[in-house]
Amino acid sequence: MRYCPRCQRIEEKEIERCPVCHKQLKRNIEENDPVFLLETSILESERVEAALDDEGIPYASRTPKKEPSATIITGNKNAGVYLYVPFQVWEKAKDIAIGIGAMQPAEEDTQQLQEKPRTIEKKGEEFEEMSRSKRLIVRIVSVILFILVIWAVVAGTDFVMNLIKGLW
Repeated sequence: MRYCPRCQRIEEKEIERCPVCHKQLKRNIEENDPVFLLETSILESERVEAALDDEGIPYASRTPKKEPSATIITGNKNAGVYLYVPFQVWEKAKDIAIGIGAMQPAEEDTQQLQEKPRTIEKKGEEFEEMSRSKRLIVRIVSVILFILVIWAVVAGTDFVMNLIKGLW
């Protein structure tokens, strides 16, 4: 694995330049190097930091240069935070972040999940998830039917009101 000391990211592929900061990757990673774990909001980072504290994993959090002032002015806790952990516990920290839903599984894991069609069970019945094109067709037909129902209600109301007006 190659390590970028500038942005502190790991690159598993054998490439010469970091895909984030484009600095040349000259060395392999060492056990105590700080490694980028994830980027998240301040609110979400508190949850991740608590989970890392519970497991005894050391971490460092940094905010991008312009984010702290924006957070102070607006009081908004959606500003970005970068979390870093030592390389020796990076895998464990990544598993924790995935486990609490703060991070998505790696591409290989998601491909394995996508190969198996999702099924929804409801009181003994089993439903398979629709394909994208089928879902689009169902949505279009639903919108057309909704418009027809609204038209029928308006036309029916208009007819009834005309009948009532005819009585006087």
